[in-house]
Amino acid sequence: MPGSDKGNYWSVSALKRRGWTDGMMRALLPPPRYINPPSAPRGIRVWKKSDVLRAERSPEFGELRARPRRAGGESRDPWKDAKLVGELLSRAWKAAERDGSPAWRLAEHYHRAISSRVLAAMRGKGLYTSQATAWLNEFLAMERHCDGRRLRETLKNFVRALNWLAENPQHTLTGRVGERYAHALRSAAAQEAADFAAFIADQGAEQCGFCNPGFVMNTIALLRENPDPTDDEIRAYLAGNLCRCSGYEGQLRGIRAFLNAKKAKEAEPNA
Repeated sequence: MPGSDKGNYWSVSALKRRGWTDGMMRALLPPPRYINPPSAPRGIRVWKKSDVLRAERSPEFGELRARPRRAGGESRDPWKDAKLVGELLSRAWKAAERDGSPAWRLAEHYHRAISSRVLAAMRGKGLYTSQATAWLNEFLAMERHCDGRRLRETLKNFVRALNWLAENPQHTLTGRVGERYAHALRSAAAQEAADFAAFIADQGAEQCGFCNPGFVMNTIALLRENPDPTDDEIRAYLAGNLCRCSGYEGQLRGIRAFLNAKKAKEAEPNA
């Protein structure tokens, strides 16, 4: 497949993140094309995005998505499930080695945000196994590589998939989440902190480096509360950070450049 055409196709993993199952692919989509990257000599199945979007607008797709997703349709206790999953994540977080770095503190912020949403996730709709496992595996993959454009969506989807963990406590994937949860969060946080620090350095605001960790942490916290702050709001939020090397204009330019780049990335269509 020519390189220019790759953006016009979705793979199986991409479809499963959108809620497709293998049965739905067989029933609603035309036969797939196969690509053969070096990492997958047997070939990877792909479909044209236009065919997928057309199928998603069909009544048949809506009917299949509306079918019960929990085996047997059994009723579950969201409080009990929330306690089970909350304990799993808490054990995983406490077992991880702490280093006190800005990345670790940011990862702790992610962990607290996820933990606060566990009960709401238990009250959400059940997921097909294919969709839940795709989202959970995408979360775990952040330990190896984190795409900043998808970070927010990946964390959101991970929270939505938590009810699957409650339904499948003995599954191998549940065990992997328990083992790698903290590491995935820390890797994602380290990547986000490094991306931001690079913008600060590019604007000449990184001299002695003493104030950088505080600027990184406070700026990322600011963006969690206010994704599109004005220059005055940035100055007010960061007023407690002391820098003896500059007049703070370099930091302000770096933050503004980081925000602009983040918006540009989020505006790009997902492959």
